[in-house]
Amino acid sequence: MNPRRPLRGLVAAILAISVVAVGLAGASTASAAVNPNVQEQVSVHGNPTAVAITPNSATIVVTTSTERLSFIDPVLRYVTNSSMTCDTPNDVAVSPDGTSIYVACATEVWEHSFTDPEVTDSFSLPGGVAPQRIAITPDGTRAYIADSATWQLLVVDLDTRATITTIPFANADPARDLAISPDGTRAITVSGDGYIDQFNIDPNSADYNTLIRSDASAPGMKGVVFSPDSTRAYIALHADGNRQVEICEVDSWCGMNSSIDPGGSPWAIAISPDGNTLYTANNQGTVSFLDTVTENPIDNFDLINDNDPVTAVAAAANDKYIVVAQYEDEITIVGTTVAVKPDRPTALRATAGEGSVSVAFTQGSDGGSPITKYQYRIGTGPWTDAAETSSPITIGGLTNYTDYRIAVRAFNAIGNSPSSKYVAARPRYTGPVLDSVVPTGPSTIRADFTAPFYGWAYGYGYRYTVTVVESGTTTVVGSCR
Repeated sequence: MNPRRPLRGLVAAILAISVVAVGLAGASTASAAVNPNVQEQVSVHGNPTAVAITPNSATIVVTTSTERLSFIDPVLRYVTNSSMTCDTPNDVAVSPDGTSIYVACATEVWEHSFTDPEVTDSFSLPGGVAPQRIAITPDGTRAYIADSATWQLLVVDLDTRATITTIPFANADPARDLAISPDGTRAITVSGDGYIDQFNIDPNSADYNTLIRSDASAPGMKGVVFSPDSTRAYIALHADGNRQVEICEVDSWCGMNSSIDPGGSPWAIAISPDGNTLYTANNQGTVSFLDTVTENPIDNFDLINDNDPVTAVAAAANDKYIVVAQYEDEITIVGTTVAVKPDRPTALRATAGEGSVSVAFTQGSDGGSPITKYQYRIGTGPWTDAAETSSPITIGGLTNYTDYRIAVRAFNAIGNSPSSKYVAARPRYTGPVLDSVVPTGPSTIRADFTAPFYGWAYGYGYRYTVTVVESGTTTVVGSCR
């Protein structure tokens, strides 16, 4: 195992990016939550070779031909490019807990940590291997690596980074893609010559880490993805005269018995979190939406730059966007809009306290980026950060019986909202709390109360009001002060 060492230049500045918005006139609306009519394009450093999305959908991870890792915020469109200690990055995977990134390189696999971003480590792999694809088990304990040099599946323990075993492919043909079922019991590889190998990777099974079946289908296989219930696999086929998505029943024969026409030449494939929609990135610079329930195409949409071939596609777990990697340093994010500054707070309501004011308000849109803080302003004075990050906020250090005018504004990662309208407030001392009232005679009563003490220097006293109400009614018959 190689010693841990820092990634070269990982702490990179946030780079300026090129963002282009497009509305696809006349395009129909797909049944998926992803809106294909909203597309944004982001530039990375080099041609993208693989793409993955963190489980919380907050970060897109891209490997490039220039041996860089690019981290993209899908809403803010911020890109951080970092150098890697990796020759020829072929594939990338993110751990289920979102803390680690694994990159399949020419002769090794490197792990990059989100929690300790300047530290990386390599796997201890057998000599002579060429990692082509990598996938992580749902429990995060093992990595499965498709080796294109020795035509086998490597199994690596992610705690020790040591190879547990190797499982030969049924045929001497490199895997074009690799997928692990969401239930963690099966792995499938597909090859360019049309071979489909299914592996049992269930640790509780007697056939653990064995090849359980191999089927031959049509050549030109490019990608494979499991359904969320792990009962099906969908295979993207890209070959002259045979451009479709094949449906494979897991543990059964995977042949040309059932398929969906994507309307393009699928180069990569992804699936929605509910399993109802497939997304294929097509070599014509288009993306297709396919209905897995009816097994019919939904529609085919042009990408912003439909002249550049695609290399990869991934679907976000929040079902709000997909990301398509294309040549010429391009990443197209489909289904989200660029964040803007938040709306101003409205409906301010001030509650006076002793030397303080509590201001409640209604926050409108966050602009597509979470609110990070609020500021308040007294009159025409400077803006001051509030201690609270939601309504209400409390403003202290005020003078009792002084009139104030207060405004509030919100912040997100893009910037600040316009100022709210002003609300008036007048802090005051807290009055006594009446504990009990007891009659002490025909014309006298005793009132017990708890009063705050503000110090003898204030020289204060107490006033009281006695109200006489007719017995059994609410009619006031007299009062004195």
